[in-house]
Amino acid sequence: MGKCARKIIKKCDKPTGLMRKNPYGDFSLKIDIELENMVKYHIGNITLITEERPENRSGGDVFILDPLDGSKNFSRGYPVYSFSVGAAPEGAETVKDIRVCYVLNLVNG
Repeated sequence: MGKCARKIIKKCDKPTGLMRKNPYGDFSLKIDIELENMVKYHIGNITLITEERPENRSGGDVFILDPLDGSKNFSRGYPVYSFSVGAAPEGAETVKDIRVCYVLNLVNG
């Protein structure tokens, strides 16, 4: 997923375009949504929790995603941002249940 995320960052048309307000009152960037959709495509039918959509319980393992951690940095052209995802087994309820995490510096890999 990390390699795909870096490709999407480079190829996305108008990545800093505002898409919609998330439940926390922040605006999601187009690139946030593009990266989230990429994860859904690769992982399939899972429970996915993101800033853009806080909880989507659909069964299976639980994935916690920040598709573009550092969105403001990205939108300002400041090269400090990453792709972050964590995974926990089905039925997980707390951060303590997370079993694996992956963070990729999207600027330089």
